[in-house]
Amino acid sequence: MRQILGHLFLVLGTENLILLVNHRSVPSYQKGIRRDGAKDIAVGLVNAKSMFPSIVANGMIAALLFYYVQEDFPITVAGLYYLLCLLIFVRLRTKF
Repeated sequence: MRQILGHLFLVLGTENLILLVNHRSVPSYQKGIRRDGAKDIAVGLVNAKSMFPSIVANGMIAALLFYYVQEDFPITVAGLYYLLCLLIFVRLRTKF
């Protein structure tokens, strides 16, 4: 369980770094009672397409970690890596 948790922290931290490069702003869904269903579906498809590279990269990184790297990463190191990547992502994405 500890090995899985450590690997998941590493994958999630790396995902934040991938999103720095790959993330694109997409239009949001309409608000209110009167909404255009076709437009909402189109926005959802654009969102799904923008997430596809991140999902593929997460799968590849997880496969590499689980099958090729048999080391047991300490959870504290993996957690700190995740927090560092999260802070970098938030700092670079925040507009001042």
